[in-house]
Amino acid sequence: EYDAIKLVGRKEKDSAAISLHQKHMMKMFHSKNFCDCTFFVNGKQKIKAHKAILSARSDYFNALFSTQMSETNLTEFPIDLDAEVFESVLQYLYSGMVELNQDNLIPLFAASLQFLVPDLTVKCANIFKGILSMNNLLAIYTMAQEHAAYPLVQICLDFVADHFNECMDDKIIQHLKLDAGEYQNLLESLHKKNNNKLL
Repeated sequence: EYDAIKLVGRKEKDSAAISLHQKHMMKMFHSKNFCDCTFFVNGKQKIKAHKAILSARSDYFNALFSTQMSETNLTEFPIDLDAEVFESVLQYLYSGMVELNQDNLIPLFAASLQFLVPDLTVKCANIFKGILSMNNLLAIYTMAQEHAAYPLVQICLDFVADHFNECMDDKIIQHLKLDAGEYQNLLESLHKKNNNKLL
């Protein structure tokens, strides 16, 4: 058996003190004053936001609002995502802050890819690189596949390449059930690693 993700005693927040600007942005998000769009999350929960903020921070929302406004000027949009995860994404877009833990790390990583928030993607990826181990590799890889978080799949494959002999000894590779493309990526990672050793 392989352990699931563990972020024992760790809640990832920006280390710098919250700025006055960030406080004002979070106040704007929570107050819902002058909101001009509404998201129907999973067809039931309503979350209001400001188009200007979201479009400035995310190419996904910029494209969504630009297309919809030019065609029908819609202000209501369906979102098929867990409500807490989506609200965390919005809070990050407003303030640049997010609390990451073992329950939301992979869903937020996947959401950052879906909504094109590269700085959040990097923040999540850096945490994964720091916590990835032989004990949680299989669990993280499996969850990455389930959430279609393919950059995280590649991070896992790079880890396997860096610890190839250990993964072979523990028979982890056969449990990963890699497809042809992933095997190719693993081989490329191994080739790159070996070339770096020769330099």
